Amino acid sequence: MVHSVHMNNEYVRYSELLEANKWFRKNAPTDDRAYDTSLRFTNWHDLHSSSLEQAKKAIFFLNQWRCRIPRTNELAQKIKETHKVLLPFLKAVEFETLQDINLEKIKKVNDEWLRIKRIIHLTFDELMNMGYRFSYVATSKFLHMVNSRLFMMWDNRICENYHVKPSAYAYAHDFIPLMKSKANQAIESYIREHKCARDAAVREITQNTGRCLPKLLDEFNLRKTQFRGR
Repeated sequence: MVHSVHMNNEYVRYSELLEANKWFRKNAPTDDRAYDTSLRFTNWHDLHSSSLEQAKKAIFFLNQWRCRIPRTNELAQKIKETHKVLLPFLKAVEFETLQDINLEKIKKVNDEWLRIKRIIHLTFDELMNMGYRFSYVATSKFLHMVNSRLFMMWDNRICENYHVKPSAYAYAHDFIPLMKSKANQAIESYIREHKCARDAAVREITQNTGRCLPKLLDEFNLRKTQFRGR
């Protein structure tokens, strides 16, 4: 279970996500540009069938966000191979979103029926097991780029502030449920203020910033931790 701490109990309003987005663009313009560039020019969804250079672009992006993994042909090839292994898992949650995901829902992956939280756990664990200093931080960023509407990024300081143990299990069973709750708090605050439907609230929050909810929550988390330990 996630331990009860201040940041866990703190209610997140949509206006705080918008403020954090402005803060992030001002205080981390290089990271902001790197994010947009990688979304546009790196084929995250098809790395398994892409060239080594595409896989190296993924490494380059992760290192711009301080993951410090080797930009070698060996790791690029390992990323391609691991991505291929994970395709059935990634496809199973392809259309899921953080705010609406039912982590107890069962889906079929490779002839096995698994709860979504187990799918996320196994996916995270497989990436971390690649080696090459591919840590839980790099793994979260990699998964976010593959499916930005579902997967959250985290880092050392974010884990510390939420008192979440940085592991594959904690990511799936603790952190994602907590972030789902925060996302829905932001949505609910918009609905109350603007008297609109849920879909309209999500659309307005994201369109106003050009960012998906998991990215906005990451920027909120970073602002709370003063952009240290990234």
